[in-house]
Amino acid sequence: MEPGVAAAIDVNMLKTPVERSREYRARKKLLKKQKPPAQTASQRKGKYMARQKALRNAVTTIVENETLMKFSRSRESRQSTIQLKFLLNKLRKKCSFKMICIRSMHSESDSTTTKRTKKACA
Repeated sequence: MEPGVAAAIDVNMLKTPVERSREYRARKKLLKKQKPPAQTASQRKGKYMARQKALRNAVTTIVENETLMKFSRSRESRQSTIQLKFLLNKLRKKCSFKMICIRSMHSESDSTTTKRTKKACA
């Protein structure tokens, strides 16, 4: 065999199957998607409290809009209440909280509803 031909042979051909499998596993490990670092308890708590606060604010806004809607009955106020309810449902699903009692427009008095929503959000 000529010296030039021997140099043209791929170096991978000279490796044993064990070495090739080790290299493959190492390459596969490098290409694997990396997990983000673990969060501390205070970071998790901060995110949880932010979700709770957003949910609480959404509930109070809906209750306020519904009480205003009783008097105004305008199309804009109804649409804004519907949009807020939609956002609240998205928040509920995202946060996976228990169901929160929200007063329907025609059923209970305002004081009972406010107590219920505050209790549910606490």
